[in-house]
Amino acid sequence: MLRLFRNSFILSFTTKFSIAFFGLIETIVVARYLGSALRGEYAFIFNTVNIFAIILNLGVYQTYPYFKRKGENNIKEKIYAVVFIQFVVFSLAALILSLLTGNLRIILIATLTPLMILAKQLNFITLVDSLIKRNFISILNGFVSSLVLVLFFLFTQRNMIFVVIVLYFKEVFIITVTIFYFRLYHYFALSARLDFAFIKKCVKFGFFPMLTFLLITLNYRADVIILSVMVDSHYVGLYQVGVQLAEKIWLFSDSFKEVLFSRTAREDAVETILLSIKINIVIGLSALLTVAIFGKSILLLLFGSEFVDAYRATIIIFGGVIGMIFFKLIYPLFISKGKQKMSFMVMGACVAINIGLNIVLIPVFGMEGSALASLISYSFCGGVFMKLFLKEYNLPLMKSLMPTKQDIEVIYKVFKRKKYNHGEKI
Repeated sequence: MLRLFRNSFILSFTTKFSIAFFGLIETIVVARYLGSALRGEYAFIFNTVNIFAIILNLGVYQTYPYFKRKGENNIKEKIYAVVFIQFVVFSLAALILSLLTGNLRIILIATLTPLMILAKQLNFITLVDSLIKRNFISILNGFVSSLVLVLFFLFTQRNMIFVVIVLYFKEVFIITVTIFYFRLYHYFALSARLDFAFIKKCVKFGFFPMLTFLLITLNYRADVIILSVMVDSHYVGLYQVGVQLAEKIWLFSDSFKEVLFSRTAREDAVETILLSIKINIVIGLSALLTVAIFGKSILLLLFGSEFVDAYRATIIIFGGVIGMIFFKLIYPLFISKGKQKMSFMVMGACVAINIGLNIVLIPVFGMEGSALASLISYSFCGGVFMKLFLKEYNLPLMKSLMPTKQDIEVIYKVFKRKKYNHGEKI
């Protein structure tokens, strides 16, 4: 079991680390290329597109694993037919909206949304069919889009449109590579033969997961959107850099989360969850301490003097990131046990707290107020999930948080190259 955990974790971590590395390069280049004000405008467009993409896809793609497991006839043909017709319909709607409004911001949001919807759908469906191939495409996309962005940075003058062009390129690239790598063009013709009964089932099944995912995204992105409305773009750009830097810590918890989704599908895996929590708390606290001591130097080195003022907001956000570790690592267990409604209710409360506190605190404290709102809502979310987890399995709080000598020995075995006793639990 140790070997299985190690191999799964290393595969997930390698992919996440590669994507996060290229993501950090993009964050640095965009910040230095655009400056804080244009960076803030770009952040508003990107986050708005992300939210629209979640809502409009209707959660259809998330039904694929369920129907595939249930043995739905011709499920792959049916799901791709729905996905491709969605793209056509949303693209036509985006074209009409663009022609009617003529507003540049609306045009960018409208035309990017169908591309992001299709990219997300193909990414998820191919993840179910082939994790390794999907991970290869994700890493390749990160590398190529980072390279294109660097070329714009080196050879063009400051212009937000160039960065948006890279975003278009990124979505089109991953769509094109996925279609040809998995030979999905065979399913194009099937889009003309829609099964409306199947579409109805997809929407009915996928609507609730879509709402849950929307709440999760809003909990991460509502602060940037509200901040964009209430303060100057300069401060939004500063804040967004702090957010993206802090979110890199979730690289580790997300890697563990993917392993836990697999493990909790078979068993509760309480010991594995506890060990994962302890490891990620140590990583999170170490990162927070590092930023507290060297944060200004890090911001100056990576992003330039213009972004040093993001220091205080960045520290606050790092504190909130630690709170969300509990949610990320316990959520897979609750989903596998059919506690979607409870998770939905907790996440809904977190979003309400986040939005409410942003509205109250931003006028008083500016971007630091937005960071504080995120810290409180993230901590509330993680705290509630941890409390429910401890209560259900009758676990003591401190022993569930503090690493023990036995934990250290297990971690050593996970990473040491030797033969394992497959009966040993982690």
